[in-house]
Order: sequence, then C-alpha cells, then structure tokens
Amino acid sequence: MRLIIVRHGQTNHNVRGVVQGSDVRLNKIGRRQAKKVALKLSREEIDIIFSSDLRRAADTAREIARFHKVPVYYVKELRERNAGEFEGMSHERFAGIIRASGVPLLDFKPGKGESLAEMSDRAGRFAGRICREYKGKTVLLVTHGGVVKALASLYFNTPLEEQFKLRTVNTGVLVLEVTGSRGRKVRDEMFSEGDKEVEVFGRL
Repeated sequence: MRLIIVRHGQTNHNVRGVVQGSDVRLNKIGRRQAKKVALKLSREEIDIIFSSDLRRAADTAREIARFHKVPVYYVKELRERNAGEFEGMSHERFAGIIRASGVPLLDFKPGKGESLAEMSDRAGRFAGRICREYKGKTVLLVTHGGVVKALASLYFNTPLEEQFKLRTVNTGVLVLEVTGSRGRKVRDEMFSEGDKEVEVFGRL
C-alpha cells in the first residue's frame, strides 16, 4: 500500500506559534500553499482521500481532490490533538506548564482535552484500519502536525517523544510504502529540525 500524508496549509495560529487543536481556517498563504500542493500531487494516482474534518485540513484536501475523481471522506480520527483549555496558548507557555506538572509528555492531558498518547492511539488505530482495507491501493491522508508525527512514529518504529522533536512543514508531503506495520519512506518533504523553544511539541 502507498500512503501519502499531507499536512494542512498555514494558519494564523501557525504564524503566532500557538496551540491550535480546534477549528482554525487557512490564512492567505495557507490557501496558496494548498493550491500548490494540489498541483504537485495532481499526477499521483490516488484511489481514495481521507481528511481531518477540521477546516484547515478539509480545505487543503478539497484543493487536492479537484485533480482526482475519487471519494473524499472527512473524519474525526485525523483531527489534531484536542488541546482543551490550553487552546490558543503559546507553545512556550504550554511546554512550561507540562514541565512544571511533572507528568510525562505523552501522558499530560489538558482539561477537556486529550493526551498525546490518546491522540497517537486514535490516529494509529485509524491508519491500521485503512491499511487493512486498502491493500495495494494509494491512499492520501490530509491531517495535522501532531498526527503526522504520531504516524511517522508508528511506521518508522521510533519513539513518539523523539518524533516530536521534529517540526512538520505546512503542506509538507510524506510518502510511504506500507507493509504490515512498517513503512518505507519514499519521499519526505515534511520534516525539519525544531528550534529549542518548541522542539518538545513541534509546530502543531
């Protein structure tokens, strides 16, 4: 199975460096990015598209889908981590709160939100189902930085904590050949090294 994973285009929350688990729209640059990545992927033979139902991902997926007459499904399983009461907070402040709590990074759960471990489990279970149901097909996922890192951790068999030291790029593309529970990287235009202030989380 061929799995193409795309992160959504830029939002104003990305520019400001704040947590954005909820429904945030693409900004002007993000809309241009979505059109560019759609053109870049226009010659790929895609069988089906799944996207997070949050608008920044869904709008990116719609641009890509314009070049492909295939089913498109918008699903909650590919949503970004629910940041709960910390929605809109700077990544730096969020990191400080987690450090002060003494709770391991993966287990820290914001009020009315979910932990990284819960988000990773949600995304992993969905990806596992997709891989079982679409063997031999090319599936495109449009999602968010946190989910991208969770899936990369799963398929590359790397610790999630280490994966979150990398930063995902808006409309970055990661292409994998997936066999069983392992993925072989075919193309990577997704990751860059995170800076010291936000490396714990990446720019979600």
